[in-house]
Amino acid sequence: MGLKAYQGRRYGISGKRHLLTVCCICIALLILLPSHLLALTSPEIKVHSFTLPNGMKVYVIPHGTMPVLTHMVWYKVGAQDEPPGESGIAHFLEHLMFKGTKNTGPGQFSEIVASLGGDENAMTSQDYTVYYQTIAIQHLPRVMALEADRMLNLSFGQKDFDHEKQVILEERSSRMESTARAKLLEHMRNALYINHPYGKPVIGWRHEIASLTESSVRHFYESYYAPNNASLVLAGGITPEEGLRLARRFYGHLPPARSITKHQTLSEPPHNVARSLTLQDKTVSRPEWTRMYLAPSASHGDTEHAMPLVVLAQVLGGSETGRLTKALVLNQKLAISAGADYDLFSFGPSIFSIHVYPIDSDTMERIEDQVEEQIRQIILDGITQEELERAKAVLRADYIYAQDSARTLGFVVGQAIFSGLSPEYLSSYLQKLDAVTLEQVQQAAALVLKEKQSVTGILKQEKSNISPSAEHTRLNPVLIGPPYQYGGTL
Repeated sequence: MGLKAYQGRRYGISGKRHLLTVCCICIALLILLPSHLLALTSPEIKVHSFTLPNGMKVYVIPHGTMPVLTHMVWYKVGAQDEPPGESGIAHFLEHLMFKGTKNTGPGQFSEIVASLGGDENAMTSQDYTVYYQTIAIQHLPRVMALEADRMLNLSFGQKDFDHEKQVILEERSSRMESTARAKLLEHMRNALYINHPYGKPVIGWRHEIASLTESSVRHFYESYYAPNNASLVLAGGITPEEGLRLARRFYGHLPPARSITKHQTLSEPPHNVARSLTLQDKTVSRPEWTRMYLAPSASHGDTEHAMPLVVLAQVLGGSETGRLTKALVLNQKLAISAGADYDLFSFGPSIFSIHVYPIDSDTMERIEDQVEEQIRQIILDGITQEELERAKAVLRADYIYAQDSARTLGFVVGQAIFSGLSPEYLSSYLQKLDAVTLEQVQQAAALVLKEKQSVTGILKQEKSNISPSAEHTRLNPVLIGPPYQYGGTL
């Protein structure tokens, strides 16, 4: 929901309690402060944008005074760009990008970054692929040289290809096929997107991964990995002038591709039939009820409803104050936890989702009735002014917390840009949030939360597998988002 800080800190029990206390105090203060004062106290996300002669975009985000920064190269290619029958090729290429170049050996990129005291990873989504490193500022030239090298000179043979294919197939087995929840969500997404390529899993379908060839992956690399299809994001202790100077030095000489295939612009046909999927599996320790609705994003479809949907997700699923938690957990005692999620940044149609952990499988029908009742109430009567202000306060806090980490800030900026937005959208985020009205939230709910444009997933446990303590264990809500991504931990 909104600008979430996906790169979070880890806390022990006492740390969580301290953080919760601090957050409650901060949110209370945010509620009490007038919006015109909040505009003065909330820092804006400031992004300096440049374009190199070869078409590469450069975004510099000065952050803090420490001589450390996060260096990112984003490619405007993801799972949605894969040719028919070759699902998983974008993610496959992400793996092969660590196999070396004409100038470096297999794994040497990671070894060098580690030797310099940095850390690095990569991630593939439906809309983009990103490679990133966090490094001390004095080592930035070395890292930029390495990244520029593999943009142009990636080298891998049949042996590397065959080995990585087995690694990816095992990854799919462990992360997607051996977990009941992952299997259900994968099929739910496939059922939700009737026509759009977002219905394909980012990691790919097993049979299509197995049939990928070295030549097809190499062609994909040569078609999309070029400076005029890439953006450099630098977030941390660096000035715009220094960032641009280094970008010109290390990336300015790279030749652009003659042509780049743009993202597909397929749209969804009208959804007139509600779909429901049920999975009962012996590995399920606790049941789950999930519903996904097709929704506009900040850059696709009825974009004027995007920010009201951010607020709606907070009102429905925001911690202890959310309507779902109050109704299902606190009042009805039907669930262990409940929540809602919405992805603001998506190049194509997005998802608004609701997820509930029932006390047991026998309460599924009652939970569905109660969820639909909460939705009906909002569509008919709207939300209250108090709910609106509380949701905005939490979302303002999210905006501020997102700027706590240079890496998180880089990801927020990159995700916004690669969903089709400009950096200015982030700079005016708080103004857009403050402008959301009660009527707009009600209208967004009526537009999106229609059962006929949804997919419901029911995950059931086998009776013999129910843990005696399951009914007494409280779970934190597990969000489905951010969707459309696969790969490294942020």
